[in-house]
Amino acid sequence: MSEFTYEFPDSQAFMYTLWQYLKEMKQEEIASLLSNADCHWSSSSSYSSRRWNEYFASIVIYVPIKQISKFTPEIKEELLKAIDLIFPKQAGYYICELDISPFF
Repeated sequence: MSEFTYEFPDSQAFMYTLWQYLKEMKQEEIASLLSNADCHWSSSSSYSSRRWNEYFASIVIYVPIKQISKFTPEIKEELLKAIDLIFPKQAGYYICELDISPFF
């Protein structure tokens, strides 16, 4: 029996929580980039090396096209750290990749 649910959180609720966390951590610049953003999760069939039976996964954050150039490698790294901190551990995924894409 697995200790994980293997279910991703609701994307809107997760993005709101991420936005709140960044504001609370005084990272208003990054939080402002997430205004009107949405996300999509995808999982890998590979296990992470962090925890037993935990899969690698990725997240794509969809933002208005004018915001994309503002997501520097440093900002994406900070976002990935924040995502790792607030992502539910019981889900059974390690978010190892972050992509930024425009809304279509």
